[in-house]
Amino acid sequence: MYTLSSVSNSKITGKVTFKKNEDGSTTVLLEINGSSKDVHPAFIYFNNAETGGEIAITLEPIDCDCESSSTIVTTLDDGTPISYEQLLKFDGHLKIHQNEDHLEIVITQGNIGTNAN
Repeated sequence: MYTLSSVSNSKITGKVTFKKNEDGSTTVLLEINGSSKDVHPAFIYFNNAETGGEIAITLEPIDCDCESSSTIVTTLDDGTPISYEQLLKFDGHLKIHQNEDHLEIVITQGNIGTNAN
């Protein structure tokens, strides 16, 4: 489990949980608190949050006021396989954005894998 911190005074926090599935895939569960009713796109990026990087994995967006989403991950967006163990050691961070029209606005983020403290 990794903590997601508020960005841009959004007052939205949350957590991301990685769960190993029997078939070797990973379920990525996003849970946030205090969001609007927007559909919030979510991505795992390369590098740490401070450095920034390109999108590595597109996650299911957080829809409606449910404040959660679940994605089964087996590969990076470029098709490179990634296991649960590799994801736990991944050099990355996660960002959740305001909505599709405002991807430049990040509402919550956190470092994952080797970048988590």
